[in-house]
Amino acid sequence: MNQTIKTLYQLSDNSFDSNHLNDYNLSILLSGDGFSYVVGQGQPLRIIELGSFEFIIPHNESRILKDEQILNLFSVFVMNHPWLSKPMGRSNVWIENRYATLVPEALYDKNSLNDYLSFNTQIPQNYIQKSDYLPSMDAWNVFALSNEWEKQISLLFPSASIHHASSSFIELIIAQSRIYSSPELVFIYPHRFYFELAYLVQSKLIFYNSFSYSTQEDFIYFVLFSLEQLSLNPEIISICLMGEIDAGSPLHLILTNYLRNVNFASRDNNVVYTYVFDQIPSHYFLTIIHTLQCEL
Repeated sequence: MNQTIKTLYQLSDNSFDSNHLNDYNLSILLSGDGFSYVVGQGQPLRIIELGSFEFIIPHNESRILKDEQILNLFSVFVMNHPWLSKPMGRSNVWIENRYATLVPEALYDKNSLNDYLSFNTQIPQNYIQKSDYLPSMDAWNVFALSNEWEKQISLLFPSASIHHASSSFIELIIAQSRIYSSPELVFIYPHRFYFELAYLVQSKLIFYNSFSYSTQEDFIYFVLFSLEQLSLNPEIISICLMGEIDAGSPLHLILTNYLRNVNFASRDNNVVYTYVFDQIPSHYFLTIIHTLQCEL
C-alpha cells in the first residue's frame, strides 16, 4: 500500500483572504493517525477554515518507521500548501497521544518531568518532555513527544508553540460542564485506538484517564470499569460524547446499550460558525476549535 493522505474535511468560509494571514490564528493537531487544522479570527471567535486528514500507512510498519513516514507526509503537505506554513497572527501545534499525565501545581517541579511520566507509562526512547499549565484547575499537564516530531514542527512553524491536545480537552470540558444542568458529568472522547474519559462534579475535574482499545467490547469494558471504580450508576450518570464519532456507529450503539443518558456535546455558543460548516456534526472538532480560545 502506498503512503498517502486522505482528505476527510476541507471547508473554508468565503471571507478567508490568504493575503492577510496576520489577521488569523492557526491551530494544528497532529497525531499518529492524521492531522487537522483550524483557522479562526476575532472576538467572538469566528471559524474561517477547517481541514481534517488521515494518514494512509501500512499497518505492519514499525513504530519508528511509521513515525518517519508520518513526518514525511505531513511535511510535504505543509510545504506544498499555498499558505499553511506562512506566518500568521498566532500559530500553535497540538500533539495527540497517550503520553501525558496531570500534576497539581503544588507538586510540580519542571526538572522532574520524566519522573512524572515514567510513573504512569513507558515513554519510548528519543522522546522529549514538555508541560502545559492548566489555569482552570491549577495543575500541569506533563507530556512527551518524539524528538524528531519536535524538530520538524519547529522547522515548519518556527513561531509556533507546542502543546498537548488533552490540555485543550480538559480546559474545554471544564468550561462545557458549566452549561449543563447536571452537577455530575462524564465526558468521553473516542479516538481511533484509544479514548479519553473524564468525570466532573460541579465543574471540578475529579478523574481523567485514557484507555487503549481495539474492539467495541474493549471500549465498553473500560468505560463500565471506570464508572464502577468511581461508584457511578450507569442508569443515572450523564454521559457527554464528543469527537469524530457518529450517532448509530458501533461505539455509540454499545454505549447506549449499557448507559441510559448518552448525549453528544454541543458547540460553544460564543463561537461563530457560518453555514459552510453546517455539514460538520456539532460535536466534531471541539477540542481543536477550543485550542484557539485556550490561553496556554
